[in-house]
Amino acid sequence: MTQLQLYKRRGLLPQPEHLKHTNLYDENEIIELLPSLNVKTNEEFAEKTSDSITSAYDLLNLNQQKKISKYIDYRSKGGVVNYKGYTSKYQVANKEESLKVMKAKLSSAFVLIISGRCGIEEDFHKNPLHKNKTPKTFNPDVLDLLSIRVEDSFYITSKRKGKTQINYYHHLKAFYYYLLDELEEEALDDPNDFRLFSKQKRNIEKFLNQFPKREVDLKESEINRKIKTFLTREQMVLVKQLILEDIRSYNSIKYATMWQLASTTGVRPQEFHKLEISHFHLDCDGYLQTDNDGWGLLSLPAEIAKQERSPSHSIYHTPIPRDTVKQLNQYISRVYMRQGEHISRGKGYLFRKNDALPFYRYKKPIHFGFINRLRSRLDFIDDASKQDFIFKASRHSLNNTIMRTYINTDTSLNGSIKQTAADHQLRHKPAKSVGEEYYMADIGKEQYYQVLDATINFPWDLEELRKWEENMGYRIPEAINIEKITLNEVFDEETKELQEQLLVIEEQLQNLKEKPKSMTEQQWIASRQKLIKIKNSITFKLKGV
Repeated sequence: MTQLQLYKRRGLLPQPEHLKHTNLYDENEIIELLPSLNVKTNEEFAEKTSDSITSAYDLLNLNQQKKISKYIDYRSKGGVVNYKGYTSKYQVANKEESLKVMKAKLSSAFVLIISGRCGIEEDFHKNPLHKNKTPKTFNPDVLDLLSIRVEDSFYITSKRKGKTQINYYHHLKAFYYYLLDELEEEALDDPNDFRLFSKQKRNIEKFLNQFPKREVDLKESEINRKIKTFLTREQMVLVKQLILEDIRSYNSIKYATMWQLASTTGVRPQEFHKLEISHFHLDCDGYLQTDNDGWGLLSLPAEIAKQERSPSHSIYHTPIPRDTVKQLNQYISRVYMRQGEHISRGKGYLFRKNDALPFYRYKKPIHFGFINRLRSRLDFIDDASKQDFIFKASRHSLNNTIMRTYINTDTSLNGSIKQTAADHQLRHKPAKSVGEEYYMADIGKEQYYQVLDATINFPWDLEELRKWEENMGYRIPEAINIEKITLNEVFDEETKELQEQLLVIEEQLQNLKEKPKSMTEQQWIASRQKLIKIKNSITFKLKGV
């Protein structure tokens, strides 16, 4: 009734002629109209919310905006900046997102410079979502983009950390080299113009030289190093439970599904907002289709992948373990219920800003704010790791789980087969020597699934997980009387130690697949032969234990 009253006040509810000037409506007409009214009002609200944020670009004057827009347009058409030995990338990957970032970074840099020139100390536009008021003294006209000075760089470097400074440098360099290339061509025919150009060029070069260009240019204290967190299977499940228990979250099942999907398929944080339901292999009802063993499939296309270069495997796709299929279908069922029967199933974005708007996408990669709320509750990791814990720990843990698991059921799967399976699951290009790349077949589907089944096809329930790990030989049963340790259990400890040694040897061999520059040919061959000898010795012991 509240929603109907809102529609009525906005004049969105039609009335037949004979009911005009009354509070009566045609019930069937209104019921038929409600789904489209819901979509319309939600779209208007989403647009209004998005448009209310003032971007850094909006704070610049018309002349500054024109220069930035012209450069962005040039890059969008495939234009390459080639000046003074510098060449920009020939292709802008994820063009839609990358061009927005370019525009935002350049605009942000110039807002900082203008603020500095106007004597504004407050970093008022660091986070536009805070909607801080623009200071009255802010005047974009104090900056001519071609009259940049050395001092202007300090307005940026004093307010941004090391790696961010490097990021600003690369965007500003490409932009200014684009401008200089144009200006030089125009100034060649007139000596006075060329003298002015030379002065501008010198000032721009001096300005750019104030920025760190690479990480080695930074002091150790300026490098904000993050501690990567690698979780066990049990810890991954615990994180999911904490997400579901978060009473401050308005959409826990959505966030829990994101976490489990990333932990088993390696979907990157910046890919989630582009992920569509149709990217999954679906049945006729719009749910994930499964094979006889309960596996589902994701075919993540190149255009939404990192750098547009890491799609799912062209033949095997990206397998989805049983419990993740169940979690996805549970979440999708909820989405279908909320979007209404008037919208076709199997279409639209999987993770939406509003469930009623299947085709309205997040304009930027999803901000995983729920992770910030979890940090204080992660009692199973140390304090330093808590502070640096990020959503991408899911993907890191996936790779670590596959690579650090010694597969007992078929030891031939350990080594290069397991490495290739991990690369396929995380959509990495497999690290291969020339011989392996051109003269060796890919691993088979059966081997791929065997590796995944032994490493990541585990139950997402703590009690079931404990039983699964015990059955797989990854966990020693808890109910052990120390006074009654049998000879077999001693052998189990010895086996575990040998397996760990074997994993280290295999990792070292993997790193020596190609000759390192620091080694001679003889040193490389000798090192590999030594490692292979140790590997064979450990393998022989394992077979005899």
